[in-house]
Amino acid sequence: EELKLLPLPSSRPENCLFSRIAVLDGCLTMVATMGYCIDVWMMKEYGVEESWTKFSVTTQNYAALPLPICLLGDDDLVLYVNQKLVVHSLTGETRRDMLFAGDKFRDVKAFCESLVSPICYCQK
Repeated sequence: EELKLLPLPSSRPENCLFSRIAVLDGCLTMVATMGYCIDVWMMKEYGVEESWTKFSVTTQNYAALPLPICLLGDDDLVLYVNQKLVVHSLTGETRRDMLFAGDKFRDVKAFCESLVSPICYCQK
């Protein structure tokens, strides 16, 4: 294994605390919660500090903190909130529930392809 430090976004506010790390659209992503707003920072070019881009999602209508799951194209972000999936438009600030067959989700995780088996780490 080779480990290295990655630069944080330099334009983030001083009081910005990242609550979650994820992968969206194949990019390293860090999520910061600021009151009723979540800021999503994506590293478009891995390891390059200048490639961090940010978009914000206002969550004032949600009772629980949403978890970003994936991007649909360039304009929509899928969030997991209150045991349902919500599609949030990044351009128009509109939201709609994502319909699916079955009951409510108990938990949702995004899949990221890897050659490392998660079972290997669980057994140690």
